Amino acid sequence: MNNFDDIFEPVKQNDEFDKEAWAAKKKAERDEVYALADATAEEITADGGKFRDYLDVQANFRHYSATNALLILATKPDARRLGDKDYWRDQGVYIKRQEFNRPIKIVESNGEYTRDDGSIGISYNIKRVYDISQTTSRMRAPQPVSHDARALLNALIYKKPAPIQ
Repeated sequence: MNNFDDIFEPVKQNDEFDKEAWAAKKKAERDEVYALADATAEEITADGGKFRDYLDVQANFRHYSATNALLILATKPDARRLGDKDYWRDQGVYIKRQEFNRPIKIVESNGEYTRDDGSIGISYNIKRVYDISQTTSRMRAPQPVSHDARALLNALIYKKPAPIQ
């Protein structure tokens, strides 16, 4: 009967947060991601085709850093549109169950901090993002935009990039 007492009595759980273990886990994750970026950088310098693929990824994600473009190339080179799970949920789509454990890990700045020696450092976190192909979204073709010449000329005059004489 003593064996059943363990089932019905609550087991004490250790609720203390181990800051050092958490920091070590995050550091190991960052080291893993940076090692992947370094290995990918070495691959693209050795192979012209890989370098072309890198340039395609960098062109598609021009607002991402070179490190993040390397990580995207290594993880999902055919990615077209990225977002974290909250972004996709806000768009009304969800990450496919089989893809949830296959995120694209990128590096994201977490802000500045002051080191012990007084210098300023930048903190980085690993962010998990997913491509649109990993979601339940149906790819919608972009709607073609057509403007008549008069509207384009009016826009150019209204928002002139240089003085018109």
